[in-house]
Amino acid sequence: MMEDAPHPRARRRPHDAFLIVHSPVLSQGDRVPDRLVVANGEYHLGFQQVSESLPVPTQHQFVGKIPEPLQSVTRYAAHIPTRTRHPQEARQLLQLLASPEAAADIAGTGLDPPNKK
Repeated sequence: MMEDAPHPRARRRPHDAFLIVHSPVLSQGDRVPDRLVVANGEYHLGFQQVSESLPVPTQHQFVGKIPEPLQSVTRYAAHIPTRTRHPQEARQLLQLLASPEAAADIAGTGLDPPNKK
C-alpha cells in the first residue's frame, strides 16, 4: 500500500492515478497559479502548496490545509554523508532545523516543522 498516494483509489490500483490526472474534467482548465486567480478575485477558492501561497501578498485569508489523508504530502529527509568535510557543522545545522526555536520560523513559511520519527 502506498502511504503518500495522491488519491484514495491510487492506493489500491496505481493505474487509477493516471486516469484521474488525465480525466477530461481536469484538463479543461487554464494552467494558472491558484494564488493569482484567487488574489485578483477571478475565483473564490484555490488549492496550492501552503509554502507557495503564504509569501504572496493578498487581501484573502488562508483558511487551512487539506486533511493529510486527502493530499499527497511531500516529505523531506536529512542525513550527513560519511565522507563530508564538515560533519560537526552539518550536525549543528540539522540540530538547529529540528530545534523548538526553529519550529516557528519553519511553520511561518508554510512548512511543517520536522519531527523526529
